[in-house]
Amino acid sequence: MHLRAFLAASFCLAAAPLACAQLDSDGGWASRDYEYATSTLDDFTDRFASDLVDPVARRIREGGTAGAKAPARKVKTAPAPTTFKSVSVATGQSVAHRMAAAYPAKAQAAAEDLFDTLLETHDEVQAQLGVPPNDLAGALASFIAGNWMAMNNVPFPDKNFQPLVRQMRSILEASPEFSDLTNAERQEIYQNLAINGMFMAAAQARLEDNSDRAFEASMRAAGRSNLEEWLSADPSGLRITSKGLELAP
Repeated sequence: MHLRAFLAASFCLAAAPLACAQLDSDGGWASRDYEYATSTLDDFTDRFASDLVDPVARRIREGGTAGAKAPARKVKTAPAPTTFKSVSVATGQSVAHRMAAAYPAKAQAAAEDLFDTLLETHDEVQAQLGVPPNDLAGALASFIAGNWMAMNNVPFPDKNFQPLVRQMRSILEASPEFSDLTNAERQEIYQNLAINGMFMAAAQARLEDNSDRAFEASMRAAGRSNLEEWLSADPSGLRITSKGLELAP
């Protein structure tokens, strides 16, 4: 099954009570729901800046591509794996629950269900595209792909996803800071990136079937903002090709 089919199904089935029905009658849904859904992203980005965000931004700006030679590590050890072992999280402490807590009280349960469904669907998408379970490189690729889709309002070509995953894996493996992250931290990062990327990608897929200029403008701006924050560069020249993610000079 193609990526877009997964996205459209997950968004319209999981989000129908919360978003899809409102989308047709309330043009302000997109900006409000985006603010709720990403309310934890700034804090999350700040906390993991040195371990994840900075190494990714630095390498992309330097022109790191899927086949490029990784920079020398500070310590000569085997590359750090980008996967993690799942850890148990106390009730009420999951990423989906904490993201949903930003919604009005009456919408929190539906929001949490939406985020849980997007996370489950993300794992299905990863498996369909040949990415190992619990692979942070895959979640980071999903985050970039989803926000790229939203910024440009275009579907993502499935053939370019694996090169993007390989590129992200090369960057993460070459980061000594990333290797210090615990399984719990990796799981939190994975879920934040996966939910945000799927939310943005699914919203773009929904927009293809429901033209709404306010919705489109909000999604474009949100995708641009996320990519700009993570790449520390203007994403206007960003391309995703068979070599991975590239920034124009």
